[in-house]
Amino acid sequence: MNEENSILKKTIEELQKSSVEIKKSFEKKIREKENELLALKSNEKEILHKMEGVSKTLLNQRHRIIELENNPQNKEYSHEEERLDEAKNRSQRIRIRMRSRNSLQVSDEDFNDMERNQIREIVGNSGHNGVARGEVEESYNAKDDWEWIGEKENDLKNDHEGQDQHILENSSRNNVARTGINSGSPPPIMSYSIKKAMADIEHERDLAKADVERLKDEIVSLRERLKMASEIQQEERNRYEQFLAQEEERVKKLEAECRNMHKSQGVLCGKVKGQEESISKLTEYLDIANKDLQRVDSLNNQLRAKNDEVESSLRKAEENVAKLQEEINACHQQMKEMEQNQRQMRNTTPNNVQNTIIRTNNGNGRQEDVSYLENQLSNLKQMNAKQKENIDSLEKLLYSKRNETLELKSSNRQLQREVERLQNAVGDLQKSLASESDEVRHYQEKAQRLSDELESIKRAENNNIQPSRIVAEKEKGSPSYPPMHTRVMVRAGELQESQANGNKNFNSRNGEVTLNSKPQGSRHSGMPRENSVSKTVLGKKSCSLKLGNHIYDFEVEGHVTDTKGQSTYRLNHQNGEALERDPIRQTRDNGQLTSKTNGRRYRRTSPRFHVQAGLPSGSEVSLEYEEQEEERDSNWI
Repeated sequence: MNEENSILKKTIEELQKSSVEIKKSFEKKIREKENELLALKSNEKEILHKMEGVSKTLLNQRHRIIELENNPQNKEYSHEEERLDEAKNRSQRIRIRMRSRNSLQVSDEDFNDMERNQIREIVGNSGHNGVARGEVEESYNAKDDWEWIGEKENDLKNDHEGQDQHILENSSRNNVARTGINSGSPPPIMSYSIKKAMADIEHERDLAKADVERLKDEIVSLRERLKMASEIQQEERNRYEQFLAQEEERVKKLEAECRNMHKSQGVLCGKVKGQEESISKLTEYLDIANKDLQRVDSLNNQLRAKNDEVESSLRKAEENVAKLQEEINACHQQMKEMEQNQRQMRNTTPNNVQNTIIRTNNGNGRQEDVSYLENQLSNLKQMNAKQKENIDSLEKLLYSKRNETLELKSSNRQLQREVERLQNAVGDLQKSLASESDEVRHYQEKAQRLSDELESIKRAENNNIQPSRIVAEKEKGSPSYPPMHTRVMVRAGELQESQANGNKNFNSRNGEVTLNSKPQGSRHSGMPRENSVSKTVLGKKSCSLKLGNHIYDFEVEGHVTDTKGQSTYRLNHQNGEALERDPIRQTRDNGQLTSKTNGRRYRRTSPRFHVQAGLPSGSEVSLEYEEQEEERDSNWI
């Protein structure tokens, strides 16, 4: 028994250590998950898909936790650590009592029924009340009881030894008396005091026998108590082993869920890293583009300054050219006048010349004037030649400056185009960076929300709080999404009419929906909202939707405008609650009604009634009902 108790103690300690290690590892994994969830960034569609999977797993965990809470067998195990400590203390006390039992070495006998029933009642009540269990344990201390039993046994043994000695003395006296009688000596005279002493001794012997019997009964009752305590301890051990097995299974399930979530996180982290790398590349490209833009701006400023200098030099050259042109024109005018004078002089007759020469030689001084004029003419010709050379050089300079200006203007236009292109590229990069940052922020918010939900679940498990309360608090500020979705879709060719009861049955792979035709004016009716005054009543139908044990009555009425309209249909439960669902857009095309749903077009001669029913259990059923439809597509409607 001691070996079993030691083994039980070791197993309990190992289970406690394993549970603590599992809790620590689970908390560590949860913390790692929280740190990893803060870095979640990925593509929109793929991330949404993964996030939906994670949200579904979380919803499954909520349902599972709620089911575990609603299960009455699991309610008594809410305080695991306290119960384990109590089991440990109880096992130690039972071990002490078992050791004291083994020290007595008394044979098994029949049990006392009355004390057995009393112990069972007390110990049975101790399973439901911790205080009663303490009272039972305090009602008798095993060590003190067994010490008292040992003292009683020693007293009983001493009494037996005294009685044996007394009997031996009496026998020796009788033998002496008998021998005396046989030898002829007178018999001893027994006084009244000796008889009284013998009666007292016999009375004490009877009392000692009664004490021995009472002690035997007490030993039997104590052994019965010890056996009952061992049985109770064995039952508690089995119960705690079962509880620990259930907790180990639960921990294994949580570890499997964590592994699955870590796998999905690995994929998401890879995608996030890819997006981060792309963002880093985009930022590098943006930095390079900004540097190129700054370099181009500086070069453009330099070219503008150089262009201004060239233009100023061109203006100065043009002014010089204008001045030189004026001087050339004046020189040409003087040359023309001098040439005219020369022609006049040449046209005069030689006689006149000779007369003039004679007159000049006679002292009039004309010859000096002619020489002076000839010298001045030659000087003017030289100046004219120099002016022509200067004009040619200035024209060449002007031509070169004009070519340089054209080249600078063309390079300036190219640089401006390059600047515009770089600015457009920078704008595109900034837009893409802004969109990526918005996506990253959006997914960070989603990741934070998921991490908050995981933290709340972890707190609920650690602090023994009902997770349903946390889920309700989380769902106060967010839209109420149904946890499970069950959609019953109806195919166009599966309508079966029964002439016997007038019902229309829709059979699909997911379930059976029965539409019972009823007269108009049902107790539950929903009217659509109208967007235009001009309308046409296309049809009215009262139906009841049966799904499992739930029946929903509703009445739909279709309206459509002449050009384009929108109708909203309602479904009313039996308790009067109305649910408003997505509208259906319908238009008229050449006198026929055309409904647009899911990007497909169907032509039909009568409207299509579309009803979505929200069930109390959270599931959702989509029912589509047609009358006299001309099927244009073989796909699902």
